[in-house]
Amino acid sequence: MKQPLFVLSSIAFLACNSVQAAGFDCQKATTKLEKTICADNKLSAADTELTQLYVAARTSLAQKAARQSLKEEQKAWLAKRTKDCKENDAFCLLKLYEERIASLKAMTGVSSESWDFSSSIQANLPEAQFKLFGHKADDRYFIQRVEISLDGKTQTIDSYGTEKLEAEVMDLKDSGFVIEDVNFDGYKDIRLMEGLMAGPDVPYIYWLFEPQQKSFVYSEAFSELTSPVIDAQKKQITVPWRDGAMGTGESIYTVEKDKPVLIREETRYYQDNGSYKLTVKELKNGEMQVVDEQTVKE
Repeated sequence: MKQPLFVLSSIAFLACNSVQAAGFDCQKATTKLEKTICADNKLSAADTELTQLYVAARTSLAQKAARQSLKEEQKAWLAKRTKDCKENDAFCLLKLYEERIASLKAMTGVSSESWDFSSSIQANLPEAQFKLFGHKADDRYFIQRVEISLDGKTQTIDSYGTEKLEAEVMDLKDSGFVIEDVNFDGYKDIRLMEGLMAGPDVPYIYWLFEPQQKSFVYSEAFSELTSPVIDAQKKQITVPWRDGAMGTGESIYTVEKDKPVLIREETRYYQDNGSYKLTVKELKNGEMQVVDEQTVKE
């Protein structure tokens, strides 16, 4: 799995050597500062923008020393925020945020951005609205947060499993962010490109739609599937893959209890004489067994 970038949160404890990752759920706000930020729309938006700008700034810095310098500068700003403003003084806090945001923009020329998507999840549900937050550098998108609005409810996704969301995406509106039914339950799910890989083995992060809660839930099992091709009629998923320069193949899955189950695998290893060795395995009696093995001349 791609390792997440180190992110400095606006709610970090300065006494720690490492700093908590960016973003927090306002429904879980406990400190007076967190509650102040969540209670003020402008301050909450500023907190989000500052976090995105900081991540973008660190991403844009190639040298380790420069990234460390930015980290120390951000820690100093957090100390200044604690010193200069009371935890419940939204006006004072907003002024400091605006100054820091302007400083980060001037420093790097990087600005936070967002991209909007919409889709019907199921015929009986209103259309869902998706907003992806991050920044763009050259032809790559760096996504740190997804906000989903559906039927009067808003869900924020900024992590998956134990990882903070730090996705590096190509073709955001084509294959980078995909809304489709991957577990064949009649409700569309979402997947986001996790990082850039050569060949067909492009990793994705999956969230399955949970009808009872009307929310999306991270699926570790599905997130093992790279570059999936969904066949809704057969209710199968084909995953093409590459093993070095000489090996290719496809793995075919069905879905049971919201988890992909491998039922067939074809591998082709090419020889110097232009032929390749074909091996086909199928799921039989709970195990993958070889059902065909031959050398094929092209």
